[in-house]
Amino acid sequence: MLEGKNFRLVLIICIFTLMLTACSSSTRETESNAVAAFVNGQEITMNDIQQKIAAQDVNLEMQKQVEKLLEDERMRVPIEQSQNDIDDYLSHSGFDLSDMTKDEERFYNRTKRELKRNNSKLTKNEAFNLLVREEVLYQEARRQGLAISLKEARDKYQQLEERQLVGWENMDLRKEIEAIEDESAKELGYNSREERMQNGLLDFQKRASRHSLSQWFQEQLGKKHPEVQNLQFRILAGNAWEDYTEYLLRQADIEIKQNGLNVLYYGEEWQQDTLASTEQKSDSLIKQSASFTIKGSNATKELVTETSDIMQQRLKELGVKDMVITIGSDIRVEQAYWKQEIPWKTISSRGMLEIGDGDLKINNSQLKSVEVIVERPGNVKQISILLKLTEEGSKILAQLTEENLKQELPIYFDSQVLLAPKVDEPITSGSFKLYLGKLKKEAEIEALASVLATKTLPIAVNYSS
Repeated sequence: MLEGKNFRLVLIICIFTLMLTACSSSTRETESNAVAAFVNGQEITMNDIQQKIAAQDVNLEMQKQVEKLLEDERMRVPIEQSQNDIDDYLSHSGFDLSDMTKDEERFYNRTKRELKRNNSKLTKNEAFNLLVREEVLYQEARRQGLAISLKEARDKYQQLEERQLVGWENMDLRKEIEAIEDESAKELGYNSREERMQNGLLDFQKRASRHSLSQWFQEQLGKKHPEVQNLQFRILAGNAWEDYTEYLLRQADIEIKQNGLNVLYYGEEWQQDTLASTEQKSDSLIKQSASFTIKGSNATKELVTETSDIMQQRLKELGVKDMVITIGSDIRVEQAYWKQEIPWKTISSRGMLEIGDGDLKINNSQLKSVEVIVERPGNVKQISILLKLTEEGSKILAQLTEENLKQELPIYFDSQVLLAPKVDEPITSGSFKLYLGKLKKEAEIEALASVLATKTLPIAVNYSS
């Protein structure tokens, strides 16, 4: 057991490693931005995969430098556990490595697999699988209402950073650690550690949201199985989480676009009665239904099916439960449960976004990600939609805002003006927020975000009831 100074050192290193992992985005140009896959309509690009690989390489080198620094200061504690550490820990916990149960063997093999992945270079498929799992779990956190806001993420991040800096200061190593962090940030294409951390805030928000989902999962598991404690609960929770994650993967719409990539599965079939009952009270959800008539003469069966699939994905993004969608001469959604009234007209819109007039425009093809942001400045709830653009879209946005300084820049949704904000300064970051609080209710804003996060409808439909 570690005590005193060594225990504090291990805690600081754990925080340090957590923040490194969270700030994994990179601005370095590594490969074309071709789409590698769609995960429930959210794209993962080849550039995302290369960034994940590059961040792992830089973080591993950074950890080695920190370990060397600690060794020189005679305070060396390994940042990452080794295989021997795990074997020793399990043996001292009463774990018989020579006679493991099936569940214990699963736990042991998964731990070895994760140790190897965390301490070595990532292959493209390993990086792809990490990104897919992260996206699926983040989407589930949103559906369960467990995702945290950007402000909450910023507060959590600042708390972790303060704890880390206090720890390094107590060991008189702050300047040396910050120098290592600056060097690593530049390796990833940033000018400084501060710039890397600022750009990594959205990644940290998603990571914290996934952590909230994991905590909720363990709480429900503990309620269902109070008799399981200590290491045995850790084994139960680890195996059940793997099964639950892979259940979500199999339920997700994963469309792989590049050869050589595939989703890896290690778990077993998810037993849904493993958790304590988490069904919401019937009076907390609204049962709704709707019908949509097809417009135009080009409505082949394939196009109608694709349209209904996209609408279903939009509803899933909102957390709608237990949908039944039927396709005939129209599209019907029945037994749809949600916490508030569904803005059906928004859900059934084509979903075409355009920014700017004339030949120079931004459209859906230049959207990289869409996210609802909830902030509370001065205790006033403020909801916006954060749009992140592709490299091409970022360049167009910079040019548009430069050419329209002190003028209104129209933003169109399905050919109708949604907003026309005044441009105060050029936007070169490649991302911006749509503030719609005075124009639309919270449910409508969430619905609009789910529409923008999916493909446009291939055929037009009319909400009819």
